[in-house]
Amino acid sequence: MVRADRIALGARAERLQAVGAEISPGAPFNAVAATVASLEYHGASVRLRLAAAGLDDFTVTLSESQYDAAPVAIGDPVAASWAITDVHLLR
Repeated sequence: MVRADRIALGARAERLQAVGAEISPGAPFNAVAATVASLEYHGASVRLRLAAAGLDDFTVTLSESQYDAAPVAIGDPVAASWAITDVHLLR
């Protein structure tokens, strides 16, 4: 058994998704509730920096069309998720 507080995981920011305000019941365990801390427009993409309990640096990069389909603002709650196959064990 591995203790969750003793591992570090990483995933590329463009492989993460941030949608909706809540994590729905039955959602995959690879999701976390967060709050939008900052937004940066980068032409064809939008970078969201998220604040979430226990996470130091949490960034999600959305395509312009993904962002336009579900825009968020600073302070909005979001559910961030990722495919388990996109995660890399760092330690």
